Amino acid sequence: MYGVLDLEWTKHQEIIEVCCFIPEANETLHLYSKPKYSIMKGSYVSKITNISDDMLTNCLDETEVLKQLHNFLQHNHCDTIYCWGMEDCRVLRRKQNKYFSQYTFKDIQKSYMDIANSTSLPSLSDAIIEVGEVFEGEKHSALYDTLNTTKVLNKISAFA
Repeated sequence: MYGVLDLEWTKHQEIIEVCCFIPEANETLHLYSKPKYSIMKGSYVSKITNISDDMLTNCLDETEVLKQLHNFLQHNHCDTIYCWGMEDCRVLRRKQNKYFSQYTFKDIQKSYMDIANSTSLPSLSDAIIEVGEVFEGEKHSALYDTLNTTKVLNKISAFA
């Protein structure tokens, strides 16, 4: 089985939001994580994600969130994780290599580029339109980026 993953993280590469969707099981894990460093109001991360320190005050720390993600993937017998671009996968591997080194990571953005015969990196919102879907929710929300990435994956899987 596979999962579709999106992370939101700070300039210190602290993960502040995780979402993973397992299509075959129709199960979603969506968690926020409290960073060590403050997310300053008006900062780039705060602006694009709409996540603030106030939202994260009572959240689990990153280590616990990553353990829960690993357990979720194990529970659903996942061996592959799809992401839009490889940056989220790289951040995840650097954080908890003992948990995530066992997974195969696949870049949906690159697969989309290969099928579309594109040489420039498309945004997720552009790819969604190109495959004939409607972008749902807010950009840079792990929950909605996972949903929209899954839509692109479903469309390009028909061409693979």
